[in-house]
Amino acid sequence: NMEGFRLEGQYLFLKPTDGGLRFYGGPFAVFKTINMDISRRVTTAQTTIISNYNARASSGILGVIAGARSYVMDNVFVDLYIGGGITVPFSSSNIDDVHLEVLNPYKRSINPRGNITIGLAF
Repeated sequence: NMEGFRLEGQYLFLKPTDGGLRFYGGPFAVFKTINMDISRRVTTAQTTIISNYNARASSGILGVIAGARSYVMDNVFVDLYIGGGITVPFSSSNIDDVHLEVLNPYKRSINPRGNITIGLAF
């Protein structure tokens, strides 16, 4: 059982242009929190002990991105960006248990970031 919350904001400095291609850069910030129910089973030669507990963590990411947006039709665009940021943990309870298969997104780390979007502008 797991629940969480994620809030993300970006501010883009778009370069004005007469054509359909716009370059941009800017900062981004992310706040995320997770709350998980963990069940651990420890088996010894004589007994099996099951431990149930709740693991929580909150962290923030600050970083920068740079990219390009191309308008292929009136309101349809393709957006591509790259960048990265630093994850800083705010609070945790059993932070080692709130991880994915390969990494823990709530521990202090440097994270690359990239995205390709096809969108519709209103």
